[in-house]
Amino acid sequence: MPIVSTTPIKNPTTDEDATGAYAGVLTRYFLAQSLLDGHHVMLVAANQAHSEYLLANLPDLEEGTKSQQQQQQQPAGGIGDSGAGNDDGLAIAWRYMNAPHLDKSTTGAKSFDLSKKLDLTKLEEAGSLRLNVLHLDEFGSFPANASLALDQIRQRLVDGGPEFRYPDRPTEDTQSLLKVGFASPLWGRLDNESDALRCLYSLRDLCAKHLCTVWLTVPDCLRLQRPILSDRMRHLVDYCLRLDSLQVAGGRRRAANPLYRDLHGLLSLAKLPCLPGSAAPVARPDTLEFGFRVRRKNFLIQRLHLPPDISETASRVSKSVPQPTCGTSAQGTPLDF
Repeated sequence: MPIVSTTPIKNPTTDEDATGAYAGVLTRYFLAQSLLDGHHVMLVAANQAHSEYLLANLPDLEEGTKSQQQQQQQPAGGIGDSGAGNDDGLAIAWRYMNAPHLDKSTTGAKSFDLSKKLDLTKLEEAGSLRLNVLHLDEFGSFPANASLALDQIRQRLVDGGPEFRYPDRPTEDTQSLLKVGFASPLWGRLDNESDALRCLYSLRDLCAKHLCTVWLTVPDCLRLQRPILSDRMRHLVDYCLRLDSLQVAGGRRRAANPLYRDLHGLLSLAKLPCLPGSAAPVARPDTLEFGFRVRRKNFLIQRLHLPPDISETASRVSKSVPQPTCGTSAQGTPLDF
């Protein structure tokens, strides 16, 4: 949803990968973060089996999260600060001395462990579990299921009280909405593309007046079969993350660049939020392309770039040799340009 007012709303959408496995990992991350932060969460799933799988495989907090956050707050030096006799402070990775560094500072983000499962019963016993699950009609059409989802969301936001109305209440009372596999065949038969756009416009109107965050996943088949609809839907959101898996069904690896051999897929920022009347995004990172890999415990996202120097004969100390310019001798003069 584009920012049309001063409401601090961020509604991301995710274009799923071919298998949908990596998009499911990000969805479980978002769901676990919202539940642990005490948000009112509403999950819209195609059927009961899908919602039970998501809730049963939520990642739990990583051990030592507090100690890690304290270490990040302490000033840390560069790589190899303890190396004696090293002028630039880089004893090992000196080739990356001038490479840009990612800003790892986060605002309220938590570190999760994929190998551990979040126990929802503890949150329920503590009284901090605020979760509503909506299942769609498996035999219904897309307009009927979309209307059902919008009615439940409207009842929760509008008729549920003023706690989500902006700016009547502080920002800690937030509603998190998750629509998984939007416009997929599990949502019903989509005969008219305007039905999907009408649903997003109605959702946009609700979010403009309430404190809520919507996580929307779009299947890869919709992007391939209806690219025009996918592009029009992208204009109705704040953020758009596109996942491209380097693996196909069956665990086989797709033929790709050898530089991607350590990655499981690519993540690109297809849409960034813009203020009304401005074509430039509010905050643009230095790169829009990232790579990701899934380990046993973590989902790692890293900058997609080539090493500064991949030659085997590169030396640490290199002297610049003046090159001849057009119309000058090989020795070079200060006036050459």
